[in-house]
Amino acid sequence: MKAVDPSAFIRPKFMAHNVIAKDGRITTGLIVEDYAQALTILDAKNERTAVAKNNIDKLMAVAPSLMPEKIVDPLTDQEVRNLFARLQSEGPPKAKGR
Repeated sequence: MKAVDPSAFIRPKFMAHNVIAKDGRITTGLIVEDYAQALTILDAKNERTAVAKNNIDKLMAVAPSLMPEKIVDPLTDQEVRNLFARLQSEGPPKAKGR
């Protein structure tokens, strides 16, 4: 069951991008804010970087997922099912008796 390919389908809001500035600096991460004048990128270290749009030379989507390959390999089949059920749920599970 553990044939999980994180890059098989990536929802647009989770697509990473490379932002190449006119001075050559590259910022990679998720676009978390897109305003008229600037983009805010959230990188793998959970750090935000604002980049002025007039300073962007290129903006390119990055094909592979930010999720590491084989991340679920240490999990049992049941743990993988539980993980995906949780990811597809509307929120945290309700406590019993409530």
